[in-house]
Amino acid sequence: MANETVFKRYEGNPIITSKAVPRANSIHNSAIVPFEGGYAGIFRVDEIDFNFTMHVGFSKDGLQWEIEPEALKMECPDEYLRITERTYDPRLTKIDDIYYFTWCLDSRQGPLIGMATTKDFKTFSQKENLTIPSNRNCVIFPRKINGTFAMYSRPSDMGHTPFGHIGEKVLDDVYPQGFRHNEQSLRVVEKLEKNGRGLNLTFEVRDGILNHSKSGRDISVADWVPVATLEGEVVRLSDLVAYIN
Repeated sequence: MANETVFKRYEGNPIITSKAVPRANSIHNSAIVPFEGGYAGIFRVDEIDFNFTMHVGFSKDGLQWEIEPEALKMECPDEYLRITERTYDPRLTKIDDIYYFTWCLDSRQGPLIGMATTKDFKTFSQKENLTIPSNRNCVIFPRKINGTFAMYSRPSDMGHTPFGHIGEKVLDDVYPQGFRHNEQSLRVVEKLEKNGRGLNLTFEVRDGILNHSKSGRDISVADWVPVATLEGEVVRLSDLVAYIN
């Protein structure tokens, strides 16, 4: 049906508040999967001292959640890879009987993607990091392609301003041509990288960067602006869905 509403905001929101975890300032950016007749999830917890941690939670119905008070811990034989603090934006994918868990972690060189696996959400085995800096978000495809794992990753917010979206709004107000962080991200890779020579990126990658910005519209309305590539469409829809709460 044309213009059919795809997503509706749940009347009972928020279903999780900072009261669920000691020392939490906010809890958001969760990754949820069906698990043993209910649901399991990993949640980003921003603590009162501005540290970011991740916590495991379980629910029977997807609405009432019990989130573990202690931060998620991983088995990691390589001390160099061991995570310590500022971990966030979890993603979960199940392939066969293994749950693949990716997240963003801060490093001295910039944000990059870590990965671990689990079967029971009790024991997590950390693996080699999937990307080099700067990459902020990554999701592993739920099936292999020609026997090979695949993922979709987006670069870090190269065009984002200090103070996040608030800084973007201020610049948009004072700059005559307006300011949008997704457009600035494209300028960075095309005009500023490599001392002005720019990066040799494919059109599809550039379109994905340009469309990393939720529109605030219902994704089914008639005035949804089409984009040039499927990659750009995936990024735009993913960014919008990620902010539904």
